[in-house]
Amino acid sequence: MVTNDDELGERLKIMRVHGGKPKYYHKVIGGNFRLDAIQAAVLSVKLPHLDGWSEKRRENASLYTSFFVEHGLAEGEGKVAFDDRNRVLLPKPVYKSTALRNHHIYNQYVIRVERRDDLRKHLADKEIGTEIYYPVP
Repeated sequence: MVTNDDELGERLKIMRVHGGKPKYYHKVIGGNFRLDAIQAAVLSVKLPHLDGWSEKRRENASLYTSFFVEHGLAEGEGKVAFDDRNRVLLPKPVYKSTALRNHHIYNQYVIRVERRDDLRKHLADKEIGTEIYYPVP
């Protein structure tokens, strides 16, 4: 756990020991969220790269959005209905400002299309991977 918020840090410490403080007196539901030494070592190497990786995901999302718009498949982000100008529904522009504490990192770039299975087959034929993260909209 990494935070500069003492109150949040204390709450998370309580939650990681099954929600008990003192031991065996539980005020919240928690779990065993402690890392073993190997996980901690790997994360200590990865953590300095996290901001850069997140920024690259945001850059990729912007690139995908611009491709859909430039090729006439979408007018922009956040449309909710298909029509002649919006054959691909792009992610809503939530948490776009990096000034926000919890800005979007696009761990997935989720789109909606009317002929999803046809698109997946077309992309698979070109060896481009896809996944259905949310099968029910």
